[in-house]
Amino acid sequence: MAEPRVFLKENRGRIEENYLEQAKNLPRVFAPVDEKLQKCTEEVALACKYLYAFMPYSDIGNYPFEVFLDYAENGVKLWKENPQVADLPEEIFLNYVLFHRVNEEEIALIRTMRPGMIQLEIGVQSTNPDTIREIHRKMDFAQVSEVVTRVQEGHNVHQPLDLIAGLPFEDYESFSRSFDRVYAMQPEQLQLGFLKVLKGSDMHEHAKEYGIRYLEQPPYEVLYTNWISYGEIRRLKRIEEMVELYYNSGQFPHTLPVLEKAFPGPFAMYEALADYYQEQGYFTNSPARAYRYQILLEFAAMKDPANREIYRELLTYDMYLRENLKSRPAFAAEITEEEKQDIRRFYQTEEQERHYLSAYDQYDWKQLSRMTHLEPFRYPEPHYVLFDYQERNPLNYEAKVQVIGNPIL
Repeated sequence: MAEPRVFLKENRGRIEENYLEQAKNLPRVFAPVDEKLQKCTEEVALACKYLYAFMPYSDIGNYPFEVFLDYAENGVKLWKENPQVADLPEEIFLNYVLFHRVNEEEIALIRTMRPGMIQLEIGVQSTNPDTIREIHRKMDFAQVSEVVTRVQEGHNVHQPLDLIAGLPFEDYESFSRSFDRVYAMQPEQLQLGFLKVLKGSDMHEHAKEYGIRYLEQPPYEVLYTNWISYGEIRRLKRIEEMVELYYNSGQFPHTLPVLEKAFPGPFAMYEALADYYQEQGYFTNSPARAYRYQILLEFAAMKDPANREIYRELLTYDMYLRENLKSRPAFAAEITEEEKQDIRRFYQTEEQERHYLSAYDQYDWKQLSRMTHLEPFRYPEPHYVLFDYQERNPLNYEAKVQVIGNPIL
């Protein structure tokens, strides 16, 4: 007969020892906590003790016991009901399932790390209060937004956020509102997932009640529910692909915010783009990465024709921001002979005086023109932008840019 599982078997001694040490330092604070722990189950009490043993004093003072009790109860529930969670190493469970929040001390530590060293994923899943309550989560969306903003300020962390389609009480319109709220936080990536109904999970237990139909083979993904139809799930699949290609790729950081203004909101923009892809057959014949710029220009010009040339320049800027192209993109505006002469003179002068490219002192002007790129722009007024590909942003790999007025000499 298999030995029964013991909750946090390997860490019990460490948790109890550190909890007692904290209690000795703050006896008046911990006295009421101890009283409340006596009313909890053994597993929930131990989970609470872990939180109190290792959280900073500021958290102990700023939040009531009930906040941490909720995290403890949710963590124990997941451990009991989800075999995948129960099979996790205890350190992973403690730090990534049970652990309650990203606090000030952690944010300060994160900011000391080199850019791109870590990735901080935040599983929002939904902003619908009924959905959050039904899946037994407690989320203060304002607090999540604050943490995301604070981490973003360091400009050194990969920080994707996620949403899950197919959850109880989340219909198509509700999901679109969740999308717009999370998108407004400007995450590095917005990952759209679809509910997976795993055996032993809470969703599996209530599948009939929620009207959830799902694939009977891996990945056991939702097909429809009482709140969202199969057709709407399929449409969200197409929108997911647009988000992946155009937002999560990081290739259109200046074009998308402007295009978004032509729509009621970001979800509506990706929804319309998915419909455009469907109409043009691009889901069947997937376009090459470089051609997606041309497609986005055609789409933008159709939806907002008055600003076609502005979109052309934004797409040109976005493309050169990532790519030192050997040939000019087909969608970009033609460079005039006068502009060509200006560019030539710029590099010839730079070879002699090194105002902008001091790190290239061993190269002649022709080499400089191949290793960097100088692009003329007309909006909002004529100017040039110098793209330096040797000094890239380590987080998003964008080239360093320098704006140069016109005339450039």
